[in-house]
Amino acid sequence: MRTARPSLVLSLLASISTVTTATSPAFVLPSSSLQSKTCTNQRSTPLYEQNKETNVEIPSFITNKVLQQVYPAMLQHQSLYGNVNIPLGTSEGKKCKTLRRLYAENKLSEEEVELLSGLDFRWSSLEDIYEEADFDELLGRLIEYEKEHKNNYQVPKKYPLDPELGAWVTMIRRIGPDQITPQSRRTRLDAVNFAWKSTRSCGSSFMSHFRQVKDKTELSEEDKKWVNSIRVVYEKGNLSDARVKYMDQLKIDWRTPVE
Repeated sequence: MRTARPSLVLSLLASISTVTTATSPAFVLPSSSLQSKTCTNQRSTPLYEQNKETNVEIPSFITNKVLQQVYPAMLQHQSLYGNVNIPLGTSEGKKCKTLRRLYAENKLSEEEVELLSGLDFRWSSLEDIYEEADFDELLGRLIEYEKEHKNNYQVPKKYPLDPELGAWVTMIRRIGPDQITPQSRRTRLDAVNFAWKSTRSCGSSFMSHFRQVKDKTELSEEDKKWVNSIRVVYEKGNLSDARVKYMDQLKIDWRTPVE
């Protein structure tokens, strides 16, 4: 992931400083939200009240309307919880989810992506893209891809010309022909001779390590180091729900230090 340029970081730090020192009621978190972080993802009302008096300076290069609306709340969430990934069960969380979709569709500017990456914003999980995508539309794009490339549907996971298609195909393969629902989707994919297994040698580092330790009850030192590193990410609240589900498939207790 690209890192933010120094000018963007300086702009960000100035904004964060403004948020953390603001005394305006616009940034007063409802008392019920302060009681527990976990309860926020059950809320249907906005997590933050926002108005024109927030005193948060929106960087001039932010032109996307959704990002303009949620940016102050992201900084407030960071000041409270140490990250900008607002839970989905809030109106601001829904805007964050929209940002992930816009990113997959290449509708965020390079500077906006750099800013969010510098904030350690968690980009879309494959599950989000798959669930939100229109199956018919993506299947059509997949067929067009095959007509052009003739490589047995080996779309790269990070396909620069169509990131959404790359993520969608990757998730289709992870689900597999036996688990995909409804089964009519399998029928349609089989009808175009879709290759359910990828022949590409590349893959995410997480999945490569996960496959190595999935069925082990005794771990090597290298395995232990990896599991412990994932646990640290989890404890910081930066491990996606999808990866938590993968880790829960391990035959060891990964949530405690592995020695």
